[in-house]
Amino acid sequence: MRNLEVPSFEADRAFGLELMREVNRRHAFVATLNIWDGETTGNDIAPQITTATATTFDQVPRTSRYNVSITNLWLGWRYHIPIVEEKSRVYFDIGLIGLAYGQMTIDTLLRVTDPAAEPFPVASSLEAEGWGFTSRWGFGGTYFLKNWIAISFRTSYIVGKISRLKIRRFFPSGFSADPPPESQTGCQPGEPDLQPRPQEGEVVTYGEVQRGGVPTCEIRSDVRHLPLELDGVEGMIGIHFYF
Repeated sequence: MRNLEVPSFEADRAFGLELMREVNRRHAFVATLNIWDGETTGNDIAPQITTATATTFDQVPRTSRYNVSITNLWLGWRYHIPIVEEKSRVYFDIGLIGLAYGQMTIDTLLRVTDPAAEPFPVASSLEAEGWGFTSRWGFGGTYFLKNWIAISFRTSYIVGKISRLKIRRFFPSGFSADPPPESQTGCQPGEPDLQPRPQEGEVVTYGEVQRGGVPTCEIRSDVRHLPLELDGVEGMIGIHFYF
């Protein structure tokens, strides 16, 4: 399944829940769960490959949309800095142990042309998932409206990565058969044929792709696992209830 480079994900909202157990006035244990969703889209012009024996290929528009959902769980420690004001608190926040679960969906739309019929769209969708580790370092503050309710803010820097994404499902549309085997494509020795259909359990990869001796052959180089980089700045505003 060929996909194109797309712009980086932009900052977006995340929603979550935080539980805190105060050991004393200074120290507390914290568990945080949040979910972030992002989407990015890219467009290009790609050759439409219809059969292994074709010699001319129309350049047709293609669109790929990447949707990513990240669920983070942190277990950490919070240290409250002593201040005189009773209604306010300032603290350091450290997410010592973090676990991230990532889900990625790639939707691709290609316009197919046929000399004997009207052009029609063909869509495919790939779903992949993976696990990774993260940590969080930051600081924040709390302002008490009452003894049992407070408004809080926090800013943190997150470090983490999901190194591998495994394919969970692949939905083709429009074509029911896999690409022909290499022996039928006319590829030269050392030139792989068109990449076969993604299979469940395979790891999502990326690399450089060039055309081979014939248009149905590809030369793939520098192939690597596609990671999800989770490094970035997080800002939080929330309401805390105290029991």
